[in-house]
Amino acid sequence: MRIDETQSLTHPARLVFETLRDKTPELASIMPNVERVEVLERRDAAPVVHLYNKWQAKNDDVPAVIRPFVKKDLLSWFDRAAWDETELLCRWQLEAVIGREFFSCNGTTRISEGSEAGRSVFTISAELRVDPDHVPGVPRFLARKLKDPLERFIGGAIRPNLTRIATAVQQYLDRERG
Repeated sequence: MRIDETQSLTHPARLVFETLRDKTPELASIMPNVERVEVLERRDAAPVVHLYNKWQAKNDDVPAVIRPFVKKDLLSWFDRAAWDETELLCRWQLEAVIGREFFSCNGTTRISEGSEAGRSVFTISAELRVDPDHVPGVPRFLARKLKDPLERFIGGAIRPNLTRIATAVQQYLDRERG
């Protein structure tokens, strides 16, 4: 499943980039489907900052067909990211907390200067894959039948947070800068 999104923001590119990189736990409260984001590790190796975060999704939107199989840890994922200050580019990889082969999502987030001074453009590009043979606690024959609903569910949980994080940054900066 492809995830591509471009949004304009009314704040300068560098400020948007630094807010995304440094304030993601604070942005979690603004984002749909996210309960919290915890920074597990941060390593500064200028011009790149490496972050390792744990995301916890809310379970409000779990489809009834897979609800019996979805435990809290299945609604969590790790985020490994390399934030390059020179390119205003983040290369990232998401992985499941339980059953790391269960799904993969790799992508980039780029912040560029907008067409007007003081504005920026947020562009995200990602690929999400679910491997039904590695769904934790679910027999393979059943997991294969649930592949499409699982992919829609995981995509439904991750996609809004990947694409709406730009809106969260906009709201956060609007509030912070008055």
